[in-house]
Amino acid sequence: MKTVHLNIVQLTSMIDTGCSTVLVRKSALRCCLTIRPRMSPLFTVGNVNEPSASAAGEAHANVTIDGVTADSHDVKIVNDDSIPVDVLLRRTWLELPHIGYYKQGNELIIESNDHLYGTVLTEGSRDNDAQVQQIKQTVTQPLPMPDVDAQLSKLANGRILTTLDLSNGFLQIPLTTEAKDKTAFVTEDTTTKFERMPFGNGMKDAPTTFQRLMSIVFKDLREAGKVNIYLDDIIIPSKTWDEMLEDLKLVLSTLSEANLTLKPSKCSFSKRTLDYLGFRITEGEIRPGRKIDTLTNFPRPRDAHEVRRFLGLAEYFRRFIVRYAEIAEPLTQLIAKDAPYSWQNEQQMAFEKLIGLLCTEPTVPMYNPDAIMTEVHTDASSKALSGVLLQGTKTTDLKMIYAVSKRTTPAET
Repeated sequence: MKTVHLNIVQLTSMIDTGCSTVLVRKSALRCCLTIRPRMSPLFTVGNVNEPSASAAGEAHANVTIDGVTADSHDVKIVNDDSIPVDVLLRRTWLELPHIGYYKQGNELIIESNDHLYGTVLTEGSRDNDAQVQQIKQTVTQPLPMPDVDAQLSKLANGRILTTLDLSNGFLQIPLTTEAKDKTAFVTEDTTTKFERMPFGNGMKDAPTTFQRLMSIVFKDLREAGKVNIYLDDIIIPSKTWDEMLEDLKLVLSTLSEANLTLKPSKCSFSKRTLDYLGFRITEGEIRPGRKIDTLTNFPRPRDAHEVRRFLGLAEYFRRFIVRYAEIAEPLTQLIAKDAPYSWQNEQQMAFEKLIGLLCTEPTVPMYNPDAIMTEVHTDASSKALSGVLLQGTKTTDLKMIYAVSKRTTPAET
């Protein structure tokens, strides 16, 4: 028992350090509390199914114990005869499914299912110690993700394009019993675990596992050039309508045999133009996709972080810009380690030139391994090395297919 003060009025109180609620008897309302009528169930130890009492109202009060004051603390108003001998509890962590408890004499016995206690989810937090430890302990299974340029080049001969998208792709992979326990997480109301593979929640190998599954399922069709796979995106490039129907039947049959399901609203059939991996593909030609809008409307960078963001977007489309590294060199100077940030005229010119080159939405043919002529032209300066891949039917009609470039190192200058 302790002496406490509610709004400067002295009262006698029983202190329970495990209780999350301050209860005030109606006879103590001389504390000048403003009551808000509200019925709230209250539970005792050992009885979590039926409330032992009910609060008749709520209020805010300044609670002072041992000289320490909690301003405007929530309190609940109860009848004088409603408090039983046992300590009254609110429904808190003791009621979560991963906790079992019962009374043994005057002791409170708590049993915890620790093997299910994987992750605690707290509002506003993105990571936590449990997830970090799980990620560190995960044995990585290396599998290179498909190269974007290689994926795009396989679509060069496709004149009719069909795209299929799996419904909740990662969640279509069932987990082993051991893996399920590792995905367990706790919320305010319950403890649960995933039955199927989630994206996140410490499953850092989820993309690799999913890509491996798709590669195995579509191995024969991929090797035959009838399908292109990038995670849950399935692309069927066809030359004719009849070929498209035949290949589509094969793909759907393969999906059915593997018990994989599609999301119809995200599937497109028999398209001449396709947005894929940030690019727009139209009958053997490629140009920047919708990402280009973000780049062309990018405001002038105010610091090195924003310069890095701009260059990250621009570099994704560098295949369309001859001597990209040389043009961007004034900007890359600003993101060098320990480099002072100073936006001068040369940075502004480089910034505007890159945007201007991409604003025109450059369109180039896709690489054709059967082209009559293929040439590589190279160039070098003290700032950068560059090269251009060209294809055509004769020297006079060669068209750029792909541009590459890199900054020179101090040793190469």
